[in-house]
Amino acid sequence: MSEFVVIISLAIIAIIAVLFFEFRFLLYPFSSNLNPLTSAKRYELTGNTLFISDLHLRAKAPFQFTQELRSCINEEEIANLVIDGDLFDSPEDAERILGTESNGLLEYLGLRNIHLNTYWILGSPPHDPRNPNTHLHVLENCAVFACEGLSIIAYHGHDMSMKGGIAHAIDRFVSPLLMEKLWKRFARVSVDSWVVFGHSHIPGLDTNARVANCGAWATYRLVHATRTGIVLKASSHTLRLITITSYLRPSTNDL
Repeated sequence: MSEFVVIISLAIIAIIAVLFFEFRFLLYPFSSNLNPLTSAKRYELTGNTLFISDLHLRAKAPFQFTQELRSCINEEEIANLVIDGDLFDSPEDAERILGTESNGLLEYLGLRNIHLNTYWILGSPPHDPRNPNTHLHVLENCAVFACEGLSIIAYHGHDMSMKGGIAHAIDRFVSPLLMEKLWKRFARVSVDSWVVFGHSHIPGLDTNARVANCGAWATYRLVHATRTGIVLKASSHTLRLITITSYLRPSTNDL
């Protein structure tokens, strides 16, 4: 075997290894245990639900959109809030914000006095802690919600691209929600089920493919915040993409 053939062979092997490492969902057909859906638990939801993700909360920077989030929850009559991963910027930030108070996080988000069922899907390991000390419903890294006949999978999206910046670039410059659609196909999700993601920081919703992305709340490494979310309207069985910061209305003192 010539030296050139050896070099080409090694290069091909390296490329394949990188692809499988970066896009881990490609391995699902070979090892079902890698698919987070196989161990995801099922939960029943009643009422309207808001999905948000990628807040990347930092202990030294207060959350600046408490009024907007409260206004959205009130106006949309939200009964359930699902945080779809990367709630914190690092496990250290999570530890400082959660502290020892049971309501520390809700206070931080300005939601302590709102009657709300709050669920937290754990995101990427560099951002969310694995065993957080919180009273919120922590649903590991994937969950299946049943609401008024709809099946909705909430998954942050770490496996669709280990580095969120790559998923962002593909969804932005190649095709919207491409990575989300590929993950759904390789995870063998029913075409009738929705999958709601985060991770790429690019919001979107495709009713035909039944995939959606919440977008992001923080500017992170040249990627600008969208402060968007996905609302499930229980009465109409529909999902829609909203801009949450548009819900804040000026007070009478400002008019």
